[in-house]
Amino acid sequence: MFRLPHVRIAFRSIGRKPRTGDFVIGGLIMPETNESPNSPLNAVKDALRYLGEASYAILPEDIAHRLAEVERAFWGGVRGLVDKELKWIDERLEGGDRLREEWRRGRTSRPAAGEGI
Repeated sequence: MFRLPHVRIAFRSIGRKPRTGDFVIGGLIMPETNESPNSPLNAVKDALRYLGEASYAILPEDIAHRLAEVERAFWGGVRGLVDKELKWIDERLEGGDRLREEWRRGRTSRPAAGEGI
């Protein structure tokens, strides 16, 4: 782990020194998870999770909860649009299969060029 001047502040603010696998960001120590502590991806995920939690923590509780409701409603609407689009894809695929089959039948039932003369 890198030694940075702001880490001492983090030790005092949480009352303990970082353990192996802890992630230090902005002077705050994020506890280790059950996943591999050496994974850079886990460190990035932990940092993003922390930032997301901090974005709600800086707001008053009632406003944070209202904002979360708005976000849930927004993403629920997006999910509804995605579900409709997936249904439309399935319908267009079925229609395309049906049309392809009609074209195949039409090709085999037409007289060959020059036969009707």
